[in-house]
Amino acid sequence: MAEHDFFDHINLRGERPHHRARQEGITCGLGENLYQTYQYDSYQTIYSAGQITVKYDWKDERRLAYDTVDAWLKSPTHRATLLSPSFTLQGIGVALSPSLKVFITQNLC
Repeated sequence: MAEHDFFDHINLRGERPHHRARQEGITCGLGENLYQTYQYDSYQTIYSAGQITVKYDWKDERRLAYDTVDAWLKSPTHRATLLSPSFTLQGIGVALSPSLKVFITQNLC
């Protein structure tokens, strides 16, 4: 997603999460949560002496993790997936894009 700057459970080849999991030998019932945000809260453009500088208010790893889980818990469908007793294993992937976006995927099994 980060490489191609798109955000969806279905990848660019039209594959759903459970199809991708099966290709990797994962046969459990799969749940997936996605989250997208930026690496910063805000930025300021500074013009000085003919130069442009951008100052970012960066999010650290703890803030990104908190914001992600908080958003999932506030969404009824994401919350149900996250708290389902059917899932006992999880994997989380984080990718950064050149456009300073953060893509977070949680797969549950």
